[in-house]
Amino acid sequence: MRALTIRPLLAAVAALLAAAGPAAAATEVRALLLDQRFTPTASPRSTPLATQRVALRGETVALQLAIRPDVATVIRPRVESATPWLAATSILRVGFVAIRRPSTGTGAAPGLYPDPLPPLAPGAGLSLDARRYGGLVLLVSVPADAEPGDHVATVVLDDGSASPPSVPLAIRVSALTATPRTDPASFSVLVLDNTEQYRTVTPVRGEGAERGRQTLAQVDAILRFLGERGVVPLRNGWATPARDGSYPSFTTPGAWWKDAAGNLARAMAIPQPARAFPVVGDGFSLGSASPAAASRFLSRAAAHWRANGYLDGRATYAFTWDEPGRAVEQRRLPAINRAVHASAPGVKTLATLWPQARVPRKRICRTFGNRTCQLSRGSDYSNQQLLDGGADDVDAPVILNHRFYGTWTSKLERQNGIDHTYDTRRLVERARSRGKEIWTYTYTIGRRGLPQLAIDAPATDVSTLLWWNALERTDGFLHWGFARFLAPRKGATRPRNPYDDPLSWTNGSLVSNGEASLIYPARSARYGLDDPTAAPVSSLRLERMRLGVESANLVRAARASLGDAAVQRELGRIFGRVRTVPGAGYTWPRYSRRAADYELVRRALIEAMESAAA
Repeated sequence: MRALTIRPLLAAVAALLAAAGPAAAATEVRALLLDQRFTPTASPRSTPLATQRVALRGETVALQLAIRPDVATVIRPRVESATPWLAATSILRVGFVAIRRPSTGTGAAPGLYPDPLPPLAPGAGLSLDARRYGGLVLLVSVPADAEPGDHVATVVLDDGSASPPSVPLAIRVSALTATPRTDPASFSVLVLDNTEQYRTVTPVRGEGAERGRQTLAQVDAILRFLGERGVVPLRNGWATPARDGSYPSFTTPGAWWKDAAGNLARAMAIPQPARAFPVVGDGFSLGSASPAAASRFLSRAAAHWRANGYLDGRATYAFTWDEPGRAVEQRRLPAINRAVHASAPGVKTLATLWPQARVPRKRICRTFGNRTCQLSRGSDYSNQQLLDGGADDVDAPVILNHRFYGTWTSKLERQNGIDHTYDTRRLVERARSRGKEIWTYTYTIGRRGLPQLAIDAPATDVSTLLWWNALERTDGFLHWGFARFLAPRKGATRPRNPYDDPLSWTNGSLVSNGEASLIYPARSARYGLDDPTAAPVSSLRLERMRLGVESANLVRAARASLGDAAVQRELGRIFGRVRTVPGAGYTWPRYSRRAADYELVRRALIEAMESAAA
C-alpha cells in the first residue's frame, strides 16, 4: 500500500522538474587573502578580510578568487567601479605546477600547486573545468594621491548568463601615504642575477641589430618588473665594465652588447630602491684581483658613476663576498673593503656573514647527584674586526636567517646560568650600534619551524620572512636568485622550464621547488604567451614578497609614529617566543601560519597611526 502511495508523488515531482527544464548551473566563488592557498580540488572558505580592505595611499591591495563551476565554462572577469584606479585593477589568472618531489621540511604532498600568475588580457576568457577550482588574483594599485575614504567596486565574472556571479570589493583608503617601493628609503630586496638563465629559456627572435634591440628590451622589462616590486638584481650583464673599470660606449647598431655605458644608463633610468655597484668586469673579479688592479677598477667605475649622477645618495652596494671562510674574513675581505671605501666613496660593502666573537669555555658541573663536570660550549674565533668601525669593515653584513639568534643550550649549561638562545643576536645589536646596516638572507635547510620560499611551503611563509625582517628592524633582504632556470642539481647547466618542472634545487637530501626561482618566462604555449620582450610572468610568492616589502615599510612608519614598544606588541600576534627549532639546532621565534593574523596586524598598525595623527 505504501509503494502505491509514493509512486504517484514521485511521478508528480518528476513531471514538475521536466516542465521546469534543466537546473541552472551554479558557480561557487570564494574570496581569499593572497596568503591563503587553494588547489583544483580544495579551497579555504571565503573571508570578509579579503574583500573589505584597508590600505595606505600608494599601497597594493591583493586578493584571490577561487572559482568552481558546476559545468565547464569560460568566464570573462571585469571590475566595475566609479573609482578609476579601482576599475583599472590588474587581473591575473592563477596557474598551477605539478610537484612530484615535495620540498623538504614543508610537510607537503605531491600534487598541483598554484604559483604562476599569467596575465589575463582585458576581455579575455578564463576556461574553468567542471567541479574544479580555478582562479584569479586581483592587484589593486592605490595611487599615492588617492582620495581618502571608502571606495567600492564589483568584480563581475561574466559567464554569459543573465545573472553572472559577482564579488563586491570595498577599500577604505587611509589619509596616510606609504613609502614607495622604489623610494631610496624603502626596505630593499637584492637578488643574485639569473638574467642569462631567463634568456636561455625565453629566447628572443631575429638576428643582428634586431636581436640586440629585443635583448635590451627583454632586459629592461625584467629590471622594470623587479623594480616595481622593490627587487634589485646585483648585476646587469649587459652593463658590465671593462677590465679596468671603464664603461665602453658603442653606437654601432650591431655592437649593442658592447655598449656598457649605454646599457648602464638604461638600467639607471629604471626606478629602483637601491643600486648594485659592479664588482665584476670583463675579465676582472674583485675577489681575485691584486690590490692595484682592484683600486684601478673601482676608481674608474666610481668616476663613471659619479660623472653620470648615479651616486646620487641612493643606497649603493658592492657585494664583496658570498659566505667567506675564516681565512677570507681575516685577510682578503678586509683588503677588499678598504679598497672599496678608498676608491669608491659612498658605496657600501655588503657580504653574507654572521657576527662572531670569542667566547671562553667554562667548567660547569651538575649541581646535584653525580657532580659530573664538563666545559661549556664556546668559540675561539672572532670576525669583529669587520664590524668595529674601521675602513676594512663590512658596512652591511647579510646574516642567514636561521643563524640570526643563536643555538641550542644544554640542560647542564642552563643549570649553570648559560644560555645560547641569543648569542648571535647580541652581536647583531652590537654591530647595529656601531652604525652597520643589518640585512638577512635565506636558503632552505628543510626544517618545518623555519619559513621557506618554496612553492609548496605554507602559503604564509614568504610573508613570514618579510614581516620577520620588520620585527628585527633590518634594512633589507637578499636571495640567491630570481630565475634559476637550471636543472635542480648543484652545478647543473641544463636549462629547466619552470612551468614544466618546478624542482629548482637539490643538495643531497634537500629538495626545493622554487628556491631562487621566483618568476616564469614570458613565453608559454599553455597560457598563450609569445612575446619574449614582455614582462616576466609573476608568481604568488613574488607578489607576496611585494606586499611584504610594503609591510616592512609600514612597520618602519609605525615605529616612527607609535614607538617600538607599541609596534612590538602588535607583532606579538604573529611572532612568539624564540626557541630551538626542532631538528635544526638553531633558535628562531614561533610564528603564525594564519593569513588572517598578518592582515589584522596590518590593519591595527594603520588604525593606530591614524589615531596618533588625528
